[in-house]
Amino acid sequence: MSKEMLIQVDEDDNIISPVERGKAHMEGILHRGVMMLVFNKRGQLLIQKRSLKKDTAPGKWAVSAAGHCDPGESYLDTAKREMKEEIGIESKLYKMGRMYDYKKMENDLVENEIIMLYMCEHEGPFALQESGVEEVKSASIDEIVWMTHKHPEKVMHTLMNVIGL
Repeated sequence: MSKEMLIQVDEDDNIISPVERGKAHMEGILHRGVMMLVFNKRGQLLIQKRSLKKDTAPGKWAVSAAGHCDPGESYLDTAKREMKEEIGIESKLYKMGRMYDYKKMENDLVENEIIMLYMCEHEGPFALQESGVEEVKSASIDEIVWMTHKHPEKVMHTLMNVIGL
């Protein structure tokens, strides 16, 4: 089994070199990632419950889809690939901007990413990646805020960051 490789970058998002995923998360090496927000026509955000098999944030509610950029892959290509893999859809993506994420996670792992945010509109149906996604549901921003305040331990920090909490 080959090791997953990520794109190590500097603070200005200039590519340094490929880096093994495990090493990046153990040593807190800055790397590229993407997050996608999928809204329906009612303005509800599709959120996913991460698989319990995930090494980071298992069983937590997160953004619609997310992932790391592979070496040689653009942010947009990564976003399209991850949406197809995780929730089984293709849609025109709109770039929202870039954010920085640093978080000490469970198991002594560190997430240190420059993340490109994208959004799209899609009504489904969704085909879930068995190894990565337990379930999805659509929720209003108010419902997500309520869930975050009532059960913060069940919500991934990046979902909180994206909605401004």
